[in-house]
Amino acid sequence: MKAQELLPDLSAEGFQKMEELRAPLQAPGQDNYRAAYRHQETNGMAVVDINVVGDEAMAKSVFKTSAEALKNPPPDFVAGAKGWQSTGSPDIGDERQAYVTTNVDPQGNKAWSDIYRFGRVVVITQVLAPGDNDQLGLRKQVAEEVQGAMQ
Repeated sequence: MKAQELLPDLSAEGFQKMEELRAPLQAPGQDNYRAAYRHQETNGMAVVDINVVGDEAMAKSVFKTSAEALKNPPPDFVAGAKGWQSTGSPDIGDERQAYVTTNVDPQGNKAWSDIYRFGRVVVITQVLAPGDNDQLGLRKQVAEEVQGAMQ
């Protein structure tokens, strides 16, 4: 299974792929690919980062480390974010965790970071969308697209 093959097609959700790239540094036994998407009608964005690792034990470790890093990202991780808090996550995958910015940006958007583990695949999705609701439906659709590509 290759990470690039698992990148979702988000056109049904109104997103167009802007950029796709392989992670510059790969650890032995890992394959990582990332894509950035822009919503065609709103100022929304999505980023999907897929990491395929050698086995499930390694995936559990990568998930744990990555979830902790997403909980406490660097200050410039998302422009204008004053902080992050845990939030509900779509019920998908073997493990999952989600965080949301504590404030809206000047355009009224919030950012969500969701991390999932599907066996030996760790997926991080980030969505920038209007902050007037939890965007759970959109976040679930993004994760389901990735999960569907694994089948």
